[in-house]
Amino acid sequence: MRRANEQLKQQGLNRQSHLKFAQATQQMNLSEQGQALRTQVIDYIQQQGSSLDDTQTWVASSDVLESLFGKYKLFSQRSPLQEVGRLILTLPLCTVQLTVPLVKRALETMRGIDVDNWAKQVLGISMFAQRRAAFKQQEGDTKVA
Repeated sequence: MRRANEQLKQQGLNRQSHLKFAQATQQMNLSEQGQALRTQVIDYIQQQGSSLDDTQTWVASSDVLESLFGKYKLFSQRSPLQEVGRLILTLPLCTVQLTVPLVKRALETMRGIDVDNWAKQVLGISMFAQRRAAFKQQEGDTKVA
């Protein structure tokens, strides 16, 4: 139902979302099938919200993710090789305001070698490194003039 989509997109998902939806759709003149669907939607929203704390509200929209990946695509276009690589680590930077204390704390708590090790373990060898290895001149090969 469009009303559920609008409500969750604008207000998020929390423990009271199903009650808000039920109240907002209570006066609708629905067919038997429409009423059954309304009940299913209420039950589903209640089920999804029941795992949250009373103070939690979750974003119930992909808009934020789509925006982040749009920024990532714009940023990664500057790279000669289009792949999801280390640049993926820039995504969280789009969600915070960079301040001197935040950058200082990040530099004090994370070593570059730890990031390198994580990237090798999770992302593997980059496309550029694979190409470089594939076209590396073999020992004893003659060089082209």
